[in-house]
Amino acid sequence: MKALRSILAFVIGAAVSMFFIVLVEGVNESIWPWPAGVDKSDMKICLAYFVSLPATAFVIGVVGWSLAALCGPWVATRLGTNRHPAHGIALGVLLMLMALFNMSMLPYPLWFWAAILILLPTSLILGSLNARSTLPPNPAMT
Repeated sequence: MKALRSILAFVIGAAVSMFFIVLVEGVNESIWPWPAGVDKSDMKICLAYFVSLPATAFVIGVVGWSLAALCGPWVATRLGTNRHPAHGIALGVLLMLMALFNMSMLPYPLWFWAAILILLPTSLILGSLNARSTLPPNPAMT
């Protein structure tokens, strides 16, 4: 039962993180839409669109990814067995790897890399540790 609870905590935390990532991508795409009729699978078109984005789009991205790294791990830790921070830290590490993979494929500005490398680990640690210390674990739920 504890293993199932840990898995569910991770999955629900991941869903919360994905909500913020999808939200921020949707906000950016609604503010700076793709040109009509373009082939989004063409890497040259994707790169041209990407480099045309203003710095504000990247700031929104940093905020969204930071919220994902804060809230998802918080939920995973909060729902996990004994509110152990390993649930949130595992999710946060996965989010960090996803962000790094994404950033390696496109020419993100150097300041974006710095912000992500500072804010994502900070957010995941804060989320994981604060969820644990909010309330003592419920013995009936362990």
